[in-house]
Amino acid sequence: MPLPMHVRREPAKRSDLAYEAIKGKLISGALPGGARLDVNVLVDEIQTSRQPVLAAISRLAVEGFLRVVPQVGCWVAEVQAEEVEDFFRLFALTEGLACELAAARHEPQQLAALSDNLAATLRLLKSKLDAARQSREFFQLNREFHGLVHAMARSDFVAQHAGSMWDRCDFYLASADPHIQGERIDESRREHEAIVKAIAAGREKDAGALMMAHIESFGQVAVRRLRMR
Repeated sequence: MPLPMHVRREPAKRSDLAYEAIKGKLISGALPGGARLDVNVLVDEIQTSRQPVLAAISRLAVEGFLRVVPQVGCWVAEVQAEEVEDFFRLFALTEGLACELAAARHEPQQLAALSDNLAATLRLLKSKLDAARQSREFFQLNREFHGLVHAMARSDFVAQHAGSMWDRCDFYLASADPHIQGERIDESRREHEAIVKAIAAGREKDAGALMMAHIESFGQVAVRRLRMR
């Protein structure tokens, strides 16, 4: 999960559009683990031909999001608790490093952008939106927050590696329970506030540790939900 909330160029191929559309369903939980994909339905929903959809499915299968059995069908991959646990340990380290660098290299205007994001999250919490809408909007705000931290790190290498893990992160969370992010909006907001304070104060190790704990907390919830099944 390209950098979170980064501005993408217009896809050059119909298969790219199909890929983004199907992946969007996967990371939002609209296509749960084990669900069988109907190519004809996807063709109608995406409004394209079969070939771009089949190319997108093949690409997502290579990336581990889908399981394809030739001449039989295609299913959403079912993830295991150990796989998710290992991923979040690595993800936490990568995000923690990005946060350490952000604390050392940030610019004042970047801190202002983080503050705006925190304010938007607080407004969302106080809104009268239903839980499903709050969850969808926080999904975007959360990606924006972490994307801002990546930009503050001023390291293309770290940002690329950290950012590339976000789609998988959200796929694992949605596979464990699509409601996880929505349930933890206030907790995430408080953790984000602590991270921003550490970044603003230039406390590199504290910022990294807080970010790691923040990421690990989501992974722990996902693993518990998976093991309860």
